[in-house]
Amino acid sequence: MKFDSKNILFSLLYLLIVFNLSSCKVSRILVRENISSNLFMGSSNEFYYSLYLKNDGTFFLEKKAHLYYVYTKGNWALKQKTITLHSYTEYTPSKIKVKESYVENLQGTKVDIYLQETEMLMLPAVIVQIDLDRTLTQTTDGQGTVIFEKECDSLITMKYFDEEYQFKKRMPNSNKFQVGLPEAQPEQFYMNEEWIIKRNSIITNDGTILRNKKL
Repeated sequence: MKFDSKNILFSLLYLLIVFNLSSCKVSRILVRENISSNLFMGSSNEFYYSLYLKNDGTFFLEKKAHLYYVYTKGNWALKQKTITLHSYTEYTPSKIKVKESYVENLQGTKVDIYLQETEMLMLPAVIVQIDLDRTLTQTTDGQGTVIFEKECDSLITMKYFDEEYQFKKRMPNSNKFQVGLPEAQPEQFYMNEEWIIKRNSIITNDGTILRNKKL
């Protein structure tokens, strides 16, 4: 059997060109020539996103929902079909304050949540989860309180607006926690937040599709 060396060489060159074009496709979507940034926009049931990816490797993100508004700035990086966002350190959220104790007649775990600025137990609609168990998730009532029938083993997670806070209990027998959250700020912090790139769009962690818009 004879092989045509020219045809083989042509086939190899063709495959190499196709491979290079496909590997560069995502990069070309995110970094166009002759413009300073690319805009990706989209909305979910909760938020409306505007993401600006600049050619110098920085980004600016806005999230809006009625009277709710947050933003952040930082650096972005592209790896295969994933984009990573990392906010500047100036957007790091404030720390929470936790006071824990043991109440003898309390069955389970009680969490009281208040604003640090007011020191009042008046933070309803805070999502609380214990021990990273999704089945153990509740929302605080009108007095900022939530009670679980189960005792917390170690970790308590709270989500207030779009900020998430966590802490580990220090005493093994603690069953009551008073948590002071910082006042909601317009700044948001992303630490190595990874979003998926699919064709001309970016998919956030909550499933929102951000489509590329021409500037």
